[in-house]
Amino acid sequence: MTFTGDLGRPKSLTLKPPEDLPPSDYLILESTYGGRLHPRTDPLDGLADEINRIVKTSGVLVIPAFAVGRSQDIIYAIKTLEKEGRIPKLPVYLDSPMATSATEIFLRSSEDQKALSAFNETESFFPKYFETSNSADESMMVCMKDGPLIVISASGMLSGGRILHHLKARLPREENCVLFTGYQADGSKGRFLQEHREDQNIRIHHKEVDIEARVTTLDAFSAHADYDELLDWLGSEEKENMTIILNHGSEESQKKLAEHIESKFSYKVLISNDQNSLDL
Repeated sequence: MTFTGDLGRPKSLTLKPPEDLPPSDYLILESTYGGRLHPRTDPLDGLADEINRIVKTSGVLVIPAFAVGRSQDIIYAIKTLEKEGRIPKLPVYLDSPMATSATEIFLRSSEDQKALSAFNETESFFPKYFETSNSADESMMVCMKDGPLIVISASGMLSGGRILHHLKARLPREENCVLFTGYQADGSKGRFLQEHREDQNIRIHHKEVDIEARVTTLDAFSAHADYDELLDWLGSEEKENMTIILNHGSEESQKKLAEHIESKFSYKVLISNDQNSLDL
């Protein structure tokens, strides 16, 4: 299947800015990057470098991506780089039925997306040689194709899905690259692959797979705000007597973000985890 529906020139990878924090008694706040700062670099620069590198090796760039949000960001970024002449026009495969469905919804919501509201009616949102793989047979055919090409597939943390078939096919060859663009949780296959030693293999579908491909990460694509961005949002208009409940983050990230918030604001901060209950 190929998307048709032509839109215009992308200008930014970001969504529209968040609304200011309204008056609240309680705020449940994520803390995934509560102790970290994202690189203040253009994610397009890093992506262009990786794509041009894969062209030189005639390899395959495999991008594990969450079906909703991240896959659309990557498609948009590749299109932007093509339009600006920073990369050649390569075959790009989106191998995730959920991501395909989410992209169709994305295209119907232009009022919510800078990526779409910047478009006119004469040009495609998609890269020049863009295709989707819907059936299992189509997915297997993509696994057998020669590079240079780009594959975007789910799941984003390698917890299952079609991405595992692509890794089995591509990891044993050094001309290929696996590019992470999202957070990899502790204990996930994605985190293991990010941190693997040179002498380690990865187990996929009950089989040990050699890791000869290059593995790299672009943190600048992360959709989670870092602690500076969270503090800026909290400070848009400080509210009296508000309690902040931190969730969705490691224990270390939660503690770090609590420290940052308490050093800057008068909010009460509580940490939620599997080991406690909060009496509100």
